[in-house]
Amino acid sequence: MALLLRPIATSPDDRQATHGEWQVGQIEKRPPLTGTQPRYIWALNGVPAGPKGIRLTGVTGTIDEAEAELKKSWEEWLAWANLSDVKERF
Repeated sequence: MALLLRPIATSPDDRQATHGEWQVGQIEKRPPLTGTQPRYIWALNGVPAGPKGIRLTGVTGTIDEAEAELKKSWEEWLAWANLSDVKERF
């Protein structure tokens, strides 16, 4: 099953990342520090730390960038954990 990013009902600018029933991450929109650009904070959570160099959190300027970074880190974590993103067969 693939990583699924869906809006959070109470905050439609935020995303919850799930793998099946397991919540593995989130993206939150934050107000800008300066200027007019919002920030998007992404994080993998609920997973043990991976190898040195794997990013578990980050900040981006757009929701698309945050989603891409979170997915990239998730794929790296799966590879490190020797797991795969297997699709269910019914």
